[in-house]
Amino acid sequence: MAWALPSISHAITAAILLLLWNSFEAFDFKNPQQWSPFIILAGLVPMGWFYRSRALLANTISAYMVMLSFCVASVSGDLAFLIVFLSACILIAAGMIVKCSGNFPESGSIFSFIGYLVYLGTLFVLSFYHRGKGMFTVDFDNVLESVYFFSFSAVAIGLFVWLLWLYFKSPKNVPTNLNINFYGVLITLCVAVLNTVGVIGLKGWAGAAVFNMIYLFHSIALIVTGCRSLNVKLTTIGCLLFAFISIARYTDLFVSLLARSSVFLIMGAALFSAGFYYSRTKKQLQEKAFEFDFSDPRWWVKTETAQPIEIGTLDWNEQFRMIYRPPNQAATAHLKDRDIIWHGYLPSRAFHGQGRID
Repeated sequence: MAWALPSISHAITAAILLLLWNSFEAFDFKNPQQWSPFIILAGLVPMGWFYRSRALLANTISAYMVMLSFCVASVSGDLAFLIVFLSACILIAAGMIVKCSGNFPESGSIFSFIGYLVYLGTLFVLSFYHRGKGMFTVDFDNVLESVYFFSFSAVAIGLFVWLLWLYFKSPKNVPTNLNINFYGVLITLCVAVLNTVGVIGLKGWAGAAVFNMIYLFHSIALIVTGCRSLNVKLTTIGCLLFAFISIARYTDLFVSLLARSSVFLIMGAALFSAGFYYSRTKKQLQEKAFEFDFSDPRWWVKTETAQPIEIGTLDWNEQFRMIYRPPNQAATAHLKDRDIIWHGYLPSRAFHGQGRID
């Protein structure tokens, strides 16, 4: 009916009803329908894309992720955690590909937000000590588990390869030239897949240490990126992530009061340094001093009756302005730091060559 009308509200209602139905099947009857998440993925997510509805995309993708976790958890708890993680990686890559394509690029933020929210959440859980055979366990003798793992892994890796191909083919079309967090997600994806198939063995404190470092890498990358671009949102998120991991490690260090207190000292020093770095960058970018020597021939002006002369030799009623006029956005699209260029118009106060300023 949502497609027939068409109606965004009907589509959102359908997604909610499907989620409730499968939740009752999973919790009350212990019989979740494995195909139910893919009804939303194939039937409702494309509608949000076709009708350019960010609200519908956010609703349907969220419903799909929740239903998928319910269904896969009935097969295996470890598998469900892994599939949710792979789905988050898929959403992150899809969000960047959408931004590159130019076809409904506004939807890229929806994919990226949900993807990073789930990804960072699962990465935080992986930073704790894990008891068992490994970080991820999949019974490859079980056909359903194998199908889930290999299909989602193939899609995730395929999308990242596609995105890298787009970048090397035409770097100027890729947003922010694949920021550093993208490479962190790619490394985490490779580590998770290789660990699951047995190429590397991460378990216990060794596995926790690897994911702690990746989590710290993301938090520091967000802080540095936010400070450099004066983005308060990115800087705040990075500081919060760093605080979360510091508090989590504080709870692990029961054996030594000195180690526990050092965690808070390091966290405080790091957050103070981030604030100082942000303030310093803001001051450097906002306060600039320039000196112009108007006796230099490059600043001379032409008159109707004489050759170019210094502006200081003209009458007092002859005044000038310095005007900021950047090139248009199309002309700067190929630049690496194009995002920091302000495409506005900024004139100075009127002045005379001998020093008088309005």
